[in-house]
Amino acid sequence: RVAPGLPRVLLLIGLFMMLVQIHRSGGAVIANELAAQGYSPSQIAIVISMLFLASALFQLPTGIMFDRYGARLTLTGLGVLGIVGIVLFAMSSSVVGLSVGRFLIGVGHGGTIAGVYMLALAWASADRVATTTGAVVAIAGGIGGILATTPLVLSLRALGLQHTFLAVAVLTMLVTIALGLFIRDAPPGVDSGASAQRESFTQSLRGLWAVIVDRNLWPLF
Repeated sequence: RVAPGLPRVLLLIGLFMMLVQIHRSGGAVIANELAAQGYSPSQIAIVISMLFLASALFQLPTGIMFDRYGARLTLTGLGVLGIVGIVLFAMSSSVVGLSVGRFLIGVGHGGTIAGVYMLALAWASADRVATTTGAVVAIAGGIGGILATTPLVLSLRALGLQHTFLAVAVLTMLVTIALGLFIRDAPPGVDSGASAQRESFTQSLRGLWAVIVDRNLWPLF
């Protein structure tokens, strides 16, 4: 049985992931644009890599936030940082500004796929979780990946980098607001993992350390 609010949840998180994927998949297009503006290959490499560096560094803190505050508050709260990063990237004309912008995008949006899984686990029946998450990641991620190719090139040529990414920032802001207003961590009457039991920050760190020192997981790491 499908929860009544599941289509809305999947639509909004799918739109969010689609916009996030533009930044993750558009590196080559953005690199060409920066090269045309006179930036050196090493400078471009730094700018492009900042998003992935931030995403990697903040996976664990983001996971703790998901467990403590739930998907809705974490995605919308960190999403604000992502929007600030997009605006900073759009408005900057220096390597430092562009890099900081990309870094904030990585911090704000690096946990999106984890958020998809958390919402699917809460809203979809157990036998449909894999199908639900696979569909959202494939469809939304695929569309975002497509938008990061020729459509992004055409937009950069017509509008320039600043106006293109300011437009992306506005769209991302609207979807982020919608996430905060129109989704819940779980259907009514069902406790999500975050609301069922609140851990202190110290308890979360202890749990994280227990996972890190588990030798059975080392080959996986």
